[in-house]
Amino acid sequence: MMKKVLIGLAAFLGAGAVVFGALIVINSGDTKNPQDYESYRAAMEAFRDATNDSSANAITRINNLADNIESTGDYAIIERAAKSYMRDVLVPYYEVAELQNKGIYKSGISPELIKMQQPDFVDALSEISTMNEKLTQVQNIADNLFLCDAAEKYLGENELDGKYIKIFNDETKRIYDDVKLRQNYYEFVNTYRPKTDYYSKILNFLVANKNNWHLDDDKISFKTTALTNQYNAIVSNKNF
Repeated sequence: MMKKVLIGLAAFLGAGAVVFGALIVINSGDTKNPQDYESYRAAMEAFRDATNDSSANAITRINNLADNIESTGDYAIIERAAKSYMRDVLVPYYEVAELQNKGIYKSGISPELIKMQQPDFVDALSEISTMNEKLTQVQNIADNLFLCDAAEKYLGENELDGKYIKIFNDETKRIYDDVKLRQNYYEFVNTYRPKTDYYSKILNFLVANKNNWHLDDDKISFKTTALTNQYNAIVSNKNF
């Protein structure tokens, strides 16, 4: 059984493995534009802190900080690009972590869930559909965004001095160079995709045959042996 995933990237990476950790000074400063640099440095320090938030407010904090650009000039360009890249990589994982801690992913297909949502299981099937979408996002991120070139595309067509590109790469490479972090994304998909498919098959079968079964002492009873056998075959094909 997979250990419960807590909201917050620091939590899912495990003890001692934090995406950014303590503030790392990635540039000794900018003697020509000290105020712009300090605004950038402070903004990115706050953003790094948000990405390591283990509370339920992590997504809101990340989105708010990513939308709020504190620096100016070329620093504003790299701040916006770095925050956008990191948000696109991290937030979908947070969203999957939220989903797996509630609803059908928390309770499973329990008698209580069946009693409350029969015969159409609208809420549970909606959760399954959302999880499928988010898992596809996480898969695509692992496949395509853990690359320097992918991160630098967030800089757009802006012509930047090399020092700004270096600052940007120093900021973002802690994600795209992190092999363990990328592997965690694949492991999460490989864990929750089978569970999602399993729940979907069971509930869709119950919906398709909603006039042919009922709950009897918290057990599903079908009108025919053939339907009973089909249902048992689906339930027994559990691979997680």
